[in-house]
Amino acid sequence: MVQFPIWVWFLWVVGVIAAGVGLGYLIIFLFWRIEREFFPKVAVPKHIEPEVKKVEEPVAQPVPVEREIAPTMEEALSPEQNRLVRFTDVLHSKFNHPFKTVNAIACWDLALKDGDEVRDTEGKEMKLQVIKPKSEAERTRYILVDKAGHHTISVIPGKEHIKRETKLDFDKMSIIR
Repeated sequence: MVQFPIWVWFLWVVGVIAAGVGLGYLIIFLFWRIEREFFPKVAVPKHIEPEVKKVEEPVAQPVPVEREIAPTMEEALSPEQNRLVRFTDVLHSKFNHPFKTVNAIACWDLALKDGDEVRDTEGKEMKLQVIKPKSEAERTRYILVDKAGHHTISVIPGKEHIKRETKLDFDKMSIIR
């Protein structure tokens, strides 16, 4: 076996580390380019609203002020309002979180029908309501409602969303082997 001086081993180790870091940056760059290609940034249209000035003398022409249509997160939610979306694979009649902390449930599929009851970890029961669309442009909505009708939780089944948006029906797809 050939004996190399220590500086050769040192340069070899530094070279391997540099190559690994460079390869890592290259992979990150490629994923960034792929993401920009498939998910381009959407420009949020600005809404121009005239600003009215209160003046004692005759009113001048209003000055347009730019304001975003979509509010920022700080404007949309106050610190007292906590929003929680729970993710689950299939929504069954037993839910493993208390309903009082949940605002929406995103699931892959529903194992429930209209009117079925769902019970949380605290024993509270809510019924699933399926709201059928009135027109072709609307979508079927799923909500959990307590018996008094005061508390509601939106349910978003992912499989149905994908079927509606892309026309892919996972129930009819054959398994690729």
